[in-house]
Amino acid sequence: MTVLGIGGREGAEPSALLDLAAKALADHGLALTDVECLATIDARASHPGIQLLAVVAEAGIRDFTADELATQPVDHPSSTVARHIGTPSVAEAAVRACGATPLASPVKADGWVVVVAQLLASQPARPDLSAHQTWRLGGYELGHHGDVEVTRGMLDFAVNVHSEEPPEFLAEALREAIGDLARYPDPRAATAVVAAAHGVAPESVLLTHGAAEAFTLVAQQPWRSPAIVHPQFTEPEAALRAAGHEPARLILNQASGFRLAGLDPGDADLVVIGNPTNPTSRLHPRSEIESLAAPGRLVFVDEAFLDAVEPVDVPVDSLARRAAADEGYLVARSLTKTYSIAGLRIGYLIGHPDLLARLAARRNPWPVGTLAAVAARTCLSPVGLAHADEVRAELPRKLADMATTLSAHGFTVVDDPRGPFVLARHPDARLIRARLREQGVAVRRADTFPGLDDQWLRFAARDSTDVAALTSALRRTGLV
Repeated sequence: MTVLGIGGREGAEPSALLDLAAKALADHGLALTDVECLATIDARASHPGIQLLAVVAEAGIRDFTADELATQPVDHPSSTVARHIGTPSVAEAAVRACGATPLASPVKADGWVVVVAQLLASQPARPDLSAHQTWRLGGYELGHHGDVEVTRGMLDFAVNVHSEEPPEFLAEALREAIGDLARYPDPRAATAVVAAAHGVAPESVLLTHGAAEAFTLVAQQPWRSPAIVHPQFTEPEAALRAAGHEPARLILNQASGFRLAGLDPGDADLVVIGNPTNPTSRLHPRSEIESLAAPGRLVFVDEAFLDAVEPVDVPVDSLARRAAADEGYLVARSLTKTYSIAGLRIGYLIGHPDLLARLAARRNPWPVGTLAAVAARTCLSPVGLAHADEVRAELPRKLADMATTLSAHGFTVVDDPRGPFVLARHPDARLIRARLREQGVAVRRADTFPGLDDQWLRFAARDSTDVAALTSALRRTGLV
């Protein structure tokens, strides 16, 4: 286990720490990704440089008080540091407080001090990083979502929600429904509106507490051999693993443009696929999805972003009606993104009534609240559908602007993006993301999606003003 001890001045530049840490690690044949713990004094743990390094290295931060550090023996003491801090070497004392052994003398530059250390198997005092560890399943952080990239005030290219607030017609409907909160929720009216919008019977619609509940309901079924087409949204796999399944990963590759043609699911009795797929933004032709069907198999299609897709050369053809009539298909839809209501949690499943009945049998009472039901009814009303039309009409221009900007700055962009986001590759993506974050710009790391590595980033489609700001920030990274 590699531990990095850090000391530094309050005004030291964050980017200078990244450079110094990378150099110090390289001297030992290590990289930032090898670091599992950053050790420092508690007064510096919140320093932007250390926070930035923790993001880039995906490492936990272990901090100690000055009194705790003062008890540690150090080989390279500084009387100045001892006089101001109370310990003769923050970086060296911090790694020793973790129980680690320094590999070399401290390295200093630009107000920072770094010590590279190793915690060996024979050293039992392994630091407790449980509060800092991310949830990893199957080798990927399946619980990582774009919202964790963003703090208030940042320019947000990480989250795929259309805007910062819901449209006024929806906000007004929600305000008017406040008076109904004394009564238990009744989803029947909303279910009827959703069904009518898709041309199916109400019995073929199941409102859910966001698409996440839909994934959980499906995961709770007794699957024999589930499989997931990747790269794609990680919640379906996380839900399956949480339910005790070990889903197979059907990985689409960059060489094919992450296209589906010719994929063989083998003996899978459940195949999960997104259309358009998050994060590749690939829209799969209906015929290719239907080719996944087989007797005894459920093809579960996540259409969370389909309402944002503008028809161009590939028809935007939902499988909703097919799913309503055929137990071999199930469709999940979300209202979160286009209508900017991520905090409300409302989505729905469209499927055969018998299949939906089996899924609903495991639910808690009243899973969809009054305001969520009002949102569903309003979003799929004529005025709500007109709003979706407007959002859809804007998307091709936004995608073209984003793809052009990224290509001009050395990124390889996945061609023909159709969802409200662009997936792009750059050899320095990890550091670019960190330096953008330092400037208040959030982008989505994509190495949490199975099949992708840390050279991939996902960018939400935004208006020209935001893209211009991104362009300036990219240039200031010094890496493009």
